Amino acid sequence: MAPGRSSFAQMQATTSVEPTTGTDVQPPEPPRRRSRAANKRVKNFKKANNGQRPRVVIKEGMMTPVGQWSTEFVNEIGIICRRCAPLTIRDWRLVKQPARDTMHEQLLKRFDIDLHLPHVQKAVNKCLGQRFKDYRHTLHQHYLKFGNDDQTRRKTPFDNVGQEAWISICDWFATEKFQKVSKKNSENRKMNNSNHCSGAKSFVRFQAEKIDPTTQTPIGIIEMYRQTHFSDKRSCWVDEEARRRY
Repeated sequence: MAPGRSSFAQMQATTSVEPTTGTDVQPPEPPRRRSRAANKRVKNFKKANNGQRPRVVIKEGMMTPVGQWSTEFVNEIGIICRRCAPLTIRDWRLVKQPARDTMHEQLLKRFDIDLHLPHVQKAVNKCLGQRFKDYRHTLHQHYLKFGNDDQTRRKTPFDNVGQEAWISICDWFATEKFQKVSKKNSENRKMNNSNHCSGAKSFVRFQAEKIDPTTQTPIGIIEMYRQTHFSDKRSCWVDEEARRRY
């Protein structure tokens, strides 16, 4: 078995990526209106290197990749999740292995990554789960745009989401159980009132990039907090809460 290929690596190597609805039978694909741009840098690299895929490494004990392709890797996971995730399933933990295998396979087409290693697959699944959660949040924001006009809402699915899947999603968002969870999550987000200035870069990646090249000593937690919450350019903290916590 070639490096970076898992036991499911041959599942759909010749098939194209289709939006999924979480059922075995694929309904007619919805009209294409808008989609996220593919990673052009990845495509250009493969073209310039005779199809060679960019190498991505996730070290043991870490849950995210670091290095020059880490941003493209995370972006690609988001794209694949939007195209392949079974949207009628409400929680990533309920997504069955065949659906996960399909997303893994699409990732292996684009990157050279050791998905056969348990810690790598665990990290990739966690990232897929987070992107799945983020996408469900995006769908909920679209759901809320229509206010009390449920008839129009149900006839207006989010871009590239099938009508059947969208109706199922609307039914779930309307349940009392979801409303309670949504309200609780909203309250929790309001309590997290401290921002940071590291952009989209994860703290793990930020810490890895700050390792001393001579001693290989990682940056301390307190200093990392300062560097991610204090703007040297503006010579101030991102907010008063960040200063207080420091």
